[in-house]
Amino acid sequence: MKSKSFISTALMIATLFGVSSTPLYTLAQNQDVPTKNELATLLRTAKTPLEHHRIAMYYKQEASQARRDADAHRAWANIYGKGQGAAHCTNLVKVYEQATKDDDALATMHENMATEAAKK
Repeated sequence: MKSKSFISTALMIATLFGVSSTPLYTLAQNQDVPTKNELATLLRTAKTPLEHHRIAMYYKQEASQARRDADAHRAWANIYGKGQGAAHCTNLVKVYEQATKDDDALATMHENMATEAAKK
């Protein structure tokens, strides 16, 4: 685990000094999606493009899961047809669709923040 952290740090330093021609987003994709605990730290401290890309990756993953959950509940609502089960699933579809929009917006916001941080 320490070697991965070392490699990440080395890549960030190399990128800052123009040694690497690999775009920062590609480097971020090679990183793990942050855990919820890591996300909390990143949200408080993120300044670099790589850190903001990692946050964006987290929200993209969350949006993807919310889409899957909305699709599942939409299918289950159709199975129920009418009644309490269908109403429950239909309500959750709305919740998951809103979560998808919110997560996509946060991912975009952090991608924009990464772009701005790269200009500095």
